[in-house]
Amino acid sequence: LDADALIRDAHALGLRIIVDLVPNHSSDQYEWFRRALAEGPGSPSRDRYHFRPGKGKNGELPPNDWESIFGGPAWTRVTEPDGTPGEWYLHLFAPEQPDFNWEHPAVGDEFRSILRFWLDMGVDGFRIDVAHGMVKAEGLPDLGSHEQLKLLGNDVMPFFDQDGVHAIYRQWRRILDEYSGERIFVAEAWTPTVERTANYVR
Repeated sequence: LDADALIRDAHALGLRIIVDLVPNHSSDQYEWFRRALAEGPGSPSRDRYHFRPGKGKNGELPPNDWESIFGGPAWTRVTEPDGTPGEWYLHLFAPEQPDFNWEHPAVGDEFRSILRFWLDMGVDGFRIDVAHGMVKAEGLPDLGSHEQLKLLGNDVMPFFDQDGVHAIYRQWRRILDEYSGERIFVAEAWTPTVERTANYVR
């Protein structure tokens, strides 16, 4: 395999291989999301993402006031299998990048499997994309402010830097520690204070 050769040759040269991992969201073309769209509201497949009914008389408004990092609502309404306007799904970034629901056990299981797959191949660690974004505040509460795009503000947002992310990373660290040699995580994590940043390296 190309990856096997890359890892082997890099190590022979004294280089290390760090894999980019994206646990906050998937592509809208990923089989899980396509299945969620096909199976409709209330299906187990939709529970792997954040699907919600909309607000307003006919559900025509997004479920909350969160904004996408790229601008506009952080929600996109889907057309249900029967052709009617339906639920909305959460995407903190592009509509093509639906957010995983980390409260669903299958999501954690999948990513632990991904970690082990690459560690078994011999990689030296992972760079975690949007490391601060996987856990959302319970109930997905309204923010009530238009200041959220100031990513380096002083407040913890209900969709970023929630305390629950650290239990995930402690579990992942235990997986890395099962493997010999020095294995590392590198976090892309936007946090409001130095103290909260330190939580990612404790």
